[in-house]
Amino acid sequence: MSIAEIAANYIIKISEAMESNGTGLKGLSESIKPIMEEAALKTLSVIMAELDERIYREAKRQDEWTVIRKDDEKKVETLFGALEFKRRYYRNRKTGETAHLLDGWLGISPWQKIGDDVREGLVNEAVELSYQKSGEKAAPAVVSKTSVGRYVSETPTVEGLNSEGKKRKCPVVYVEADEDHVALQNGRTAQSRLIYVHEGNVSDTTRARLSNVRYMSWPESGNTDDLWARVSAYIEEQYDTEAIETVWLCGDGAAWIAAGAEWLPKCKMILDGYHINKAFLQLTSHASQYRSWGWQVLRGGTREQMEGLCSKLCEQAETEKQAREKGALARYVLGHWDAVLARREKGAPGCSAEGHVSHVLSARLSSRPMGWGRQNMEKMAGLRVMRFNGQPIRYEKDKTSPGLLYVPEVNSVEQSVKAVRKKVMDCYADLPIIRLGKTTYLYQAIKGLVFGLSS
Repeated sequence: MSIAEIAANYIIKISEAMESNGTGLKGLSESIKPIMEEAALKTLSVIMAELDERIYREAKRQDEWTVIRKDDEKKVETLFGALEFKRRYYRNRKTGETAHLLDGWLGISPWQKIGDDVREGLVNEAVELSYQKSGEKAAPAVVSKTSVGRYVSETPTVEGLNSEGKKRKCPVVYVEADEDHVALQNGRTAQSRLIYVHEGNVSDTTRARLSNVRYMSWPESGNTDDLWARVSAYIEEQYDTEAIETVWLCGDGAAWIAAGAEWLPKCKMILDGYHINKAFLQLTSHASQYRSWGWQVLRGGTREQMEGLCSKLCEQAETEKQAREKGALARYVLGHWDAVLARREKGAPGCSAEGHVSHVLSARLSSRPMGWGRQNMEKMAGLRVMRFNGQPIRYEKDKTSPGLLYVPEVNSVEQSVKAVRKKVMDCYADLPIIRLGKTTYLYQAIKGLVFGLSS
């Protein structure tokens, strides 16, 4: 079957569906979808045959490769369904290597049964859903969760903090950071770190909406200096640093976050209110009578007052274990006292890192019981960041097969396209509904398809 015949048959079936359908847009969509998928598969099959024939006829191929057999069948799942086609099998005259040259040109591995278009769809679904659910939803045929996990590991991620080119002038820039704690398959946990840069909250509601926010994930094993060097470089590339008055660094005070203060220009570090309040509540959990005074000290007191309060609270410990816990909490509060004081400054921001980690990372990595392999955990964090940065996720496996990949010398493509188009238009003109020329809604619709293709 030729492409012209496929196209003509497609229009005939479309016209029949339009004539017989009386359920509006929903019915038309449901009846046209399988027709489109069938036409797409047939078209791809014809294209495969044409490409295989083109390779076979080339003089370059005849010098390098000899045919061993023809009509080897191949079945690959695509977004339209199962694509079946035939192609030739060759041996290299010099090296003795064998290959289906068409497969090599198309980027299909010898045992591949799932097309890269389906794999890309599976990965995009897996960014939101479990491997099993994405394998059931994103492909025409069910794909195992093991395969989906492998496709995720093969998908390249893109650096999150990329300058848009033109520098912006902004007096205040905000950098926030926090980590998600993810369960691994070996029973341990690992951190997946999230850093994001923005220009402040521009929402009029209680729900924050950050201006020009850009996210970046970072593995726990990654070098901390490299992390902050990248963030600093992004700020230098994206902003006019002379116009910046303050870079607020917000987080829970962890050592890897605090290290950013040495890298970021005009940086002031502020402690996340969620974590300081949580620490204080735990510190006073067995001595609630000191809470009212403690809140006043946190909001307007001195370090000396907080030291005195912490001493009294530690004295209230009833067991040795409780004393150790209160001592650790006291060291946390006093160790970040400068960041606590920064919260009192005019214009000091709140910190939404906890919520952003929950939304960007935890929603997929740790909100449900599951165990991750470290490699795919880090990969998924990168893919989630790409999704929230608005970057497209493309599946591209490694296509390195030296000596096997053959690139045909495709000539006269433009003339071939024109010839196919003429045949298609001849088939359209012979359609009964067009030939009769009755001015009906269906006639006008089909005529529009014909004119649209011929323009």
